[in-house]
Amino acid sequence: MFNSMEITVSGGRETHFECLRSHKVLWDDVNGDVNSIFENDEIVLDGDTVEYKAQCHCGNIQETIKVPGGDGNKPLKAYICCCTICRQTYGGFGGFFVVLPKSMKLSSKQGTLEDWDTPGTEEGEENRPFCGTCGARNSVETIRGCAIVDTSLWNADFWKFVGVMFSSSAKDDGLVPWLPKEAPLQALEFYNTHGDVTPEYVPVIGSNGWEERLRAECCCGGVSFTIPRPSQEVREEGNYLERFVAPAHGGRWKAYLDFSRETRLTSTSPFIPWMLVPRVELEPEVPSDLIFQTLQTYQSSEKITRGFCWACGSTVFLKSTDRCPSEANEVLGIAMGTLKAPEGVRAENWVEWRAGKPYGDDEVGLGLGGDPVLTSHITENIKKWSLEKYGDYPEFDIM
Repeated sequence: MFNSMEITVSGGRETHFECLRSHKVLWDDVNGDVNSIFENDEIVLDGDTVEYKAQCHCGNIQETIKVPGGDGNKPLKAYICCCTICRQTYGGFGGFFVVLPKSMKLSSKQGTLEDWDTPGTEEGEENRPFCGTCGARNSVETIRGCAIVDTSLWNADFWKFVGVMFSSSAKDDGLVPWLPKEAPLQALEFYNTHGDVTPEYVPVIGSNGWEERLRAECCCGGVSFTIPRPSQEVREEGNYLERFVAPAHGGRWKAYLDFSRETRLTSTSPFIPWMLVPRVELEPEVPSDLIFQTLQTYQSSEKITRGFCWACGSTVFLKSTDRCPSEANEVLGIAMGTLKAPEGVRAENWVEWRAGKPYGDDEVGLGLGGDPVLTSHITENIKKWSLEKYGDYPEFDIM
């Protein structure tokens, strides 16, 4: 099924067709026994229980869940979904979620939520609510009668990742090379389908008629802009913006993984990959206050302002005062799940990865996020991947 969106871009108007097929449609067409995803063992809460709590960054979303304590406390099955919809809505490499047994219910205390229905679904099926204040996803969508709960807002983990879905739609396998290959998470099962096909993206030509640019867009198409390669002017020695040009590839920008608590609780993802680009280089130019198209802002700290789409909830921007010494020299983090890179979601023809030092609250990144085991494996495996592919794992500055 297709969702047709008509958007206005610098240099003209175009009709944009995306293969945004719903999870329901994809799972009906998947190779392998995907129904096992919805077969977490039923749990009877008739003894000791442990209560876990979830909360978004602003506190608008608050949830609790009870799981068996003692000997009955075994982890629930968790999955990583790399489909096009999840990448675009979360702004990263996909969604990270637990499927709750039908006997297990959430207790919720929520303020005002926004809602976005997944394209190609019936009303009430696969709706994707999110916090209208900080942009965090509401943690729950319902598919086949099961609650799908995001892992990243919880204060402790009560799950174990066992599967990866639709990784082939990322074209370059996205997150797969960085996933655990050692115990205890080495036995990840992969579910793929021909239904979730990444569109054949092509570079966009800028308004000057010749410049190659990269499209970035939220899931509903309400926020859409293009990114250039670093210009000669930006790369000039002494220019503040030059420090965000990839040191090994002058025609690319810097990129990094952000495992900070702030990012986790606003994006509802264990981490977000950010591409660093000067604001004034974007087309159409994004204003300094980020009030742009369907973008809504949220100040998550004294230094950080975040931008997400108020229509679909997609994470789009991060703006730090540490990277904005003046209005003419503001550098934005662009959530890489929004990119339409022809080579795949890692956008390796456009960025160089800071593989040696992922960013976190302690500037190391280990042990952070909703799942410290998964996080520590990813931070180690991106180093191994970079060393094998490029002969180095950069630790360049991102401030």
